[in-house]
Amino acid sequence: METIRGTPTGRVAVGLPPTIAKLLAAPLVGEFRSQFPQANLSIAVGLSAALQERLRLGEIDVALLYNPITAATVEVAPFLVEELYLVGPASPPGEANPVHAVRLPDFPLIIPSRPNTLRMQVENSLAALGIKPTISMELDGVEPILALIKNGHGYAILTGNALRASGNAGAFVARPIVKPRLQSQLALAVASHRPTSPIQEAALSLIRRIGMRELVGWKRLVKKRAPPRGTCNGTSARAKKPVLPTAAGKAR
Repeated sequence: METIRGTPTGRVAVGLPPTIAKLLAAPLVGEFRSQFPQANLSIAVGLSAALQERLRLGEIDVALLYNPITAATVEVAPFLVEELYLVGPASPPGEANPVHAVRLPDFPLIIPSRPNTLRMQVENSLAALGIKPTISMELDGVEPILALIKNGHGYAILTGNALRASGNAGAFVARPIVKPRLQSQLALAVASHRPTSPIQEAALSLIRRIGMRELVGWKRLVKKRAPPRGTCNGTSARAKKPVLPTAAGKAR
């Protein structure tokens, strides 16, 4: 049975990137259990590339992905645009003014290894300007990166939500990157070749609502419609399922 007296039942598996999981997992689990006591929720935490592959294989049903790769097997809806910041230590006091993107090679970066989507985003954005980042160290994981920055070993390029999730944002200075602004897109995704169950649709709705409430920068939600039914970023797919709703029009 998919519903009991109008309340969805069954199981739904949600995939979240590590930073987003820190901010959304607890409120998502709490509200899911309160609203759907007869349903089961599981959460997989991982890098966006790995989550997208698990979505394709049917191991998870719904995922929030950073800068997802266009694929006919995945249907995505833009969810949130996050500004990227140059993050350095706050002590001794650091300059907090915006930094021009062309100056980023002046800063030794501690950055995740490929194929981390943030790493690829930074490299591609700077390549478009004809420059390369200065990478002093590759290190996977926001927490160890911030620990090194705090001790003066370099800088990082991170989202505001990543810094907030650390629980120690006051120990750092986050400088906006401008001319051009560097941004990372968070998207809500499902597999395009599988039908969406009532409990999965309910989870999608819950993720959108909690995300708008909990994530810094939600007012910059992309005001674009979701891809037409059966498409992924304009690519034809075999889906016969509801189009992923977006949060367009909900920002105030």
